Amino acid sequence: MAGRVENLVTWLKDYVAARSRRHEFGFTADMDNTGVPASLLEGFRRVWRETLVWLPPSAAQKARFQAHRQLRQSADALVAVSGEAQREYWVLENFTSGFPDPAEFLFVGFRGDNIFARGQFEDWPDNWQRITA
Repeated sequence: MAGRVENLVTWLKDYVAARSRRHEFGFTADMDNTGVPASLLEGFRRVWRETLVWLPPSAAQKARFQAHRQLRQSADALVAVSGEAQREYWVLENFTSGFPDPAEFLFVGFRGDNIFARGQFEDWPDNWQRITA
């Protein structure tokens, strides 16, 4: 019993310390991003600083999302796309989000069929314009 209490106290101290720090992508997202490989997260940070226009996904892009088992298990829907022929960016949405659930949005950057950037975030940055209609 004492070990479980110590584990809970340690977790609570870490939680409070993390809450008190400045968060890059939102508290839940920052916590979720700790499990993302550093190279993918760094790719996401580079794109995070770009000025992008996001459009609704096409039927073909939605079909690709549905066929991508790993991403389909990571989020509920593909909600926005951006990029160019060489690089395509997707934003996926989790319909249930926030602690203890994952962050609201998952970013995935593709170079062809390969994922080169990945990360979670909670609020759209000001330099990203989202067109929803």
